[in-house]
Amino acid sequence: MKRSIVINEEKKYNPIEEMHTEADKRVGQVFRTMLFFTSMMVIAPISSYFASKKYIFEKYFSIDSDESYIYSVAVTVIVIHLILGAFIYIAWQDANTSANEKKKK
Repeated sequence: MKRSIVINEEKKYNPIEEMHTEADKRVGQVFRTMLFFTSMMVIAPISSYFASKKYIFEKYFSIDSDESYIYSVAVTVIVIHLILGAFIYIAWQDANTSANEKKKK
């Protein structure tokens, strides 16, 4: 059994580079989350308003156009609150995960 001798080959550990890499990944995750919820805050309320007004209240329930906008606005407000609630929950979970990781280190 032959053993090879390794001379002057050591793994260089640079904690600053490792911190920057982890920080960059973390910033990317936060940016993606914010981009997703920002786009949802723009797209979902507008589409829920028009979809519920036209297809649910006017077609399905046969409500007058002047009255259906009130119900559609209520649907839109509910959608906005659901998106905000989801964002708060995700942010809270993310903060707990980050705090637990810091405690481990």
